[in-house]
Amino acid sequence: MSKAVARLKRVVGGGDNVCGELVVADEPISFLGDAVPEKGFIRGLGDVAGRIVVYPAAIGSTVSSYKIYGFSYYGKAPAALVTGKVDPVTLIGCVLGGIPLYEIEEPIELPDLRGLSGRRACIVGDLLVLVD
Repeated sequence: MSKAVARLKRVVGGGDNVCGELVVADEPISFLGDAVPEKGFIRGLGDVAGRIVVYPAAIGSTVSSYKIYGFSYYGKAPAALVTGKVDPVTLIGCVLGGIPLYEIEEPIELPDLRGLSGRRACIVGDLLVLVD
């Protein structure tokens, strides 16, 4: 059984299907302060390697682009980043690292999605779909 939970706009990369376990943040992410690329870890979210990371926005400095790229460099990249608001720093990091980046088109209260962490999902076309 599958259920679409969001309509997305592809910004960088991605293919026909991007699948992984959901990791959902209800607060903005600081890739500079919270990301540990060599371990595939984001403080407050845990292991993000191979997972679909959903978050409202990114905060921090331009160095964050290199932190995002670092996930790919160390072989610990998320399957995709899905954000409520794409910023240039995240965009550049995803281009450098080859990490698919999507923006949420339809308004969603991200705290409501928080309960979906740990669920398997796929991005199919322009939909984020839960797969069970």
